[in-house]
This record gives sequence, C-alpha cells and structure tokens, in this order.
Amino acid sequence: RTKKMTTGRIYCGEVWNVECDAKGDALFSALPQGGLAVDTSGVIVATGPEAELRRQFPEYAVTQFTSQIIAPTFVDAHVHFPQMDMIGCHGKQLLQWLEEYTFPTEMRYADAAYARRQATLFINELLASGVGTAAILSSSHYNATDELFAASERSGIRAVIGKTSMNAHAPHALLVDEAEDLKQTRTLVERWHERDNRLFYAVTPRFAPMCTDKLMHG
Repeated sequence: RTKKMTTGRIYCGEVWNVECDAKGDALFSALPQGGLAVDTSGVIVATGPEAELRRQFPEYAVTQFTSQIIAPTFVDAHVHFPQMDMIGCHGKQLLQWLEEYTFPTEMRYADAAYARRQATLFINELLASGVGTAAILSSSHYNATDELFAASERSGIRAVIGKTSMNAHAPHALLVDEAEDLKQTRTLVERWHERDNRLFYAVTPRFAPMCTDKLMHG
C-alpha cells in the first residue's frame, strides 16, 4: 500500500513478478513495458502492459520509472525488533555477544515510550528496504510488543510478531515468570492475532536455555 492519494496513479516500468502454478511451482515473469494501477486508497487494482492500463484508467496520473524495476516487496523471515540499535555489533561469541550487546540493548524496551518511537522507526526501515512482510521477534516486554503491533497496523505492513518468552539465564530485567508470560501472551493473541488478516501472533520462546520446562509446557 502507498499513502492515500487524491487520484489514482499508474506506475510504469519493467514489472517483475513471481506466481505459483496449479502444482505450486514458482513461475517468474518479466514485463518490459508494464505497470501497476494504484487507486486513491493505495491498493493495487491492476497490473499489465502500460498501454493497456492507460486505456483502462484514463483518469489516472502516470509516473514513469523507465530504467527501473517494479517488483513485489520482500519477505524477511527472521528479524529482531529490539536489536535495531545494535546493527554492526560483532566480533564476539554468542554468549558474550548476548551479554555485552544484546541484553543491555533490549532492556531499554521496558520503557513503553521508547519502544513506541523505536517501533515506528523499525517499521519505516523495513518499508524503506522494500520489505512488505516480516516475521519479527520482539523483546520480552508486553508493552514493547503491543507498540510494535500498533506501528505495524498503522503502516499497512504484513507481520507475524512474537513477544520473546524467557524466564532463565538472562538479566532479571528481561525475565518474565511463567504465569505472567502466559497471561501476556494470551492477551496479545486475543488483541492482535489475525487482525485485518495482516497481523499475526507467533508464540516465541527465546531459545531453549532461557526457557524452563514449565514455561515450555505452558
């Protein structure tokens, strides 16, 4: 989706697309002089040869991307919302990396106001990178995850999001006990799962050492 416009618009360029045939196999197609017709609410209503779209939507404005490619948005299958602030931190083994970089960064997301600002920035960065769908790990904080869902809803992105469940072997500020974690998870599922058929909740244990057997069972 794009921002709401006062008139529809045809975006012209070389259109790439991938579709599935009846057997589920991916088929790539390229249309050198193609385009997308987008209505005033930002929804793609048609795609095809540029000349055909001009005839079909004569009232639409036209934007030319002569030497550029128009392609579907990317899908990011694994991205961490609270680790945006530490991009480029490297040179450590996993546990050192968690202790020195990751955990201190994620603790900041206990502040709902901070998480709200970061959620908007994070989603904007995804969109600016051409990502239209993402599977996102949030922090272990309920409010931060709720803010991330809200930012995703405002943006129009498609997202699968999970509050990371963790109750052992990490700083106390990041741990949530079993009962509270299950309560928060249920609330987030009820509030956001399948919202507008675009937003979905994923139950997200951090990883085995940070989840007790009781938490995993729950």
